[in-house]
Amino acid sequence: MVVPQGEGLIDLGNIQIPLHKVNAPQKLRLELAIDSTQWHNGYDIWVYPENIDLAARGASVIVAHDLSPEIRRRLENGADVLWMPDSSSLTVGPLFQTDYWNYRMFKTICEKNNREVSPGTLGILADPDHPLLRDFPNDGHSDWQWWAVVKNSHPFILDNTSPAYRPIIQVIDNIERNHKLGLAFEFAVGKGRLLVVMTDLDKASQYPEGRQFYASVLSYMNSSDFNPVTRITLEELHKLFTTPVAEGKIGALGNISPY
Repeated sequence: MVVPQGEGLIDLGNIQIPLHKVNAPQKLRLELAIDSTQWHNGYDIWVYPENIDLAARGASVIVAHDLSPEIRRRLENGADVLWMPDSSSLTVGPLFQTDYWNYRMFKTICEKNNREVSPGTLGILADPDHPLLRDFPNDGHSDWQWWAVVKNSHPFILDNTSPAYRPIIQVIDNIERNHKLGLAFEFAVGKGRLLVVMTDLDKASQYPEGRQFYASVLSYMNSSDFNPVTRITLEELHKLFTTPVAEGKIGALGNISPY
């Protein structure tokens, strides 16, 4: 087939690849090339099982949006709890695409024009080999399979934890604030185990990738790998989620441009 040069978009046909033999979540790559030329391109594709029984995977897990007195009691007595808190003054908004590097400039422009200020985050950081992500293929950084998870999130500010504490999935903040932001993090509480996910996984599960992430979270919580190292009391947990944090500020830089 001859491909005309410089004549706009050309329809080269359809690609149909059967995926019924893919029985586990996988990252695949579609490579396209023009024969006898150097021209080629590639596209990452994530494939997930069509039917996932989330109820079965989470049968032994307490899923909560609010830590009621009864859930706190059960947690201390040995329950496994998946907590998805609402947004608060200690969270930042969702942002899938990384923000422009000069957060201060665009923040100032938005404020002067009475526009909503961007959350200003710069993507995620995770260990792709962490068992929480065993059923969610990823490369440890933001990519398209994270879209539903991030768009329905509100990362929590973990500045009041110890310097050594790191969330399982961290959201990278801009240099202006430099908060330690957690998307998923865990604690041992009493005899129980607590996993905090700052995403509404019910909403994210409307998308195949969000549903697969939820399934991976529940599979992790039902495994022996779910063994939080950092121990915290309920009182300390309450303080963590209610104590204000200091807003980081970098030194002011004057705008030398006349514009």
